[in-house]
Amino acid sequence: MKRPRGLLFDYGGTLVEEVSFNTRAGIDWLLAQAINEPSPDDVERILKRADRVATEVANRRDEFHIETPWPALTRLIHDACGTRFARPLADLELGFWDAAVKTRPMPGSLEALAEFPHTRA
Repeated sequence: MKRPRGLLFDYGGTLVEEVSFNTRAGIDWLLAQAINEPSPDDVERILKRADRVATEVANRRDEFHIETPWPALTRLIHDACGTRFARPLADLELGFWDAAVKTRPMPGSLEALAEFPHTRA
C-alpha cells in the first residue's frame, strides 16, 4: 500500500473545540492593521455593522447550508464603514482568528495526531 503524501483534517469540532469567541478582540486586532485609524465613533459603527452582518448573513448558514467566507463577511463590514487595509483581507484572516477565538484540543485529538508520523501536535 502506498503511503499518503498528506492528511487533511477539519479543524473546528475535530481537532479543537471553541472555548470562547470575542468579536471585539478580533476587530481591535484587525483595526490595528488598518491604513486609516478609526475614531471611537467609527469603532462603534463597525461593531454594530459586525453584529448586523453576523445576524443577517453568517448566522443563517444552517438555514441555507452555505458558509460565507471570512473575507467576504469582513468586506461587508469594513467596506461599508470605510476601513482600508494595506494587505489583502485573506492575509489578515489568521490574525483575526488568533485574536478572537480561544480553543482547546478535542479529547483524544493529540493522541490521534501522534499516531501519524511527521505530524506535530
